[in-house]
Amino acid sequence: MSDEGYDDELVMYHLEIMKEAGLIEAVEFSTLDGYDIMVKRLTWEGHEFLDAARNDSVLSKAKEIAKQKGAELSSLPLMVVKDLLLATTKSWFGL
Repeated sequence: MSDEGYDDELVMYHLEIMKEAGLIEAVEFSTLDGYDIMVKRLTWEGHEFLDAARNDSVLSKAKEIAKQKGAELSSLPLMVVKDLLLATTKSWFGL
């Protein structure tokens, strides 16, 4: 268990899928216990995702759209959430 109370395996899993989604640049390396991931930086896509997710108005609208389609935002694949957040952000500016 990490210092913050999160399960280390769950944190590692999320880092892996963030890397696969192109949201972070990270390096995997072997340890005595198995392997670990060192995050080098957020990618441009990672910054866009984080900026969209941080905006309460955009996040609320994306949750509303997901609910209209019969889903919870948290149950959707990460790339769908990212695309929905970015599309919602663009719609705010008429793009």
